[in-house]
Amino acid sequence: MLGFTVTDPIRPLYIVELGATSYQLGFIMALPSIVSLFFRVPVSMVSDRFGGWRLMLCSIAISVFTTSIFAFIHDLIWFFPVVSLAALSWSVFSPISMAIVANQSTSNIQGTTMGMYLTSIGAAMFVGPLLSSLLTISIEFRKIFLLSTIFPLAALVIFLFIRL
Repeated sequence: MLGFTVTDPIRPLYIVELGATSYQLGFIMALPSIVSLFFRVPVSMVSDRFGGWRLMLCSIAISVFTTSIFAFIHDLIWFFPVVSLAALSWSVFSPISMAIVANQSTSNIQGTTMGMYLTSIGAAMFVGPLLSSLLTISIEFRKIFLLSTIFPLAALVIFLFIRL
């Protein structure tokens, strides 16, 4: 989540820097909502069949890939599949992680557990743009995308450590 929130504020600036028209930018920025709209429910159904932990692993791995690949895009046409894949990753991760958090806690502490989970998301939504603004002072956009790959990569390592 933090990798996404760090790069989210600069993504439109980066896309325009690469020469996108206002129509292209609008469509690229709408893609995450479109992908999320179409995939959240089917992904939830697939998670019951294949297991939430496996899909979370795939989601985090895709997040590492998409966060880093933004730095290497030179042609606007590549933003469409990469942004869609990044949105698919979040569409998979968000509902499954929330369900796992809710299912792993007992009923008497479920509210507290969900509150802490949602607070961590809120913290990422606050810290990410703040970190992004600090980084843009001295680092170009491409390097911010590469640097932001550290966050999903750390999540992947922690996930593998916990699950193995």
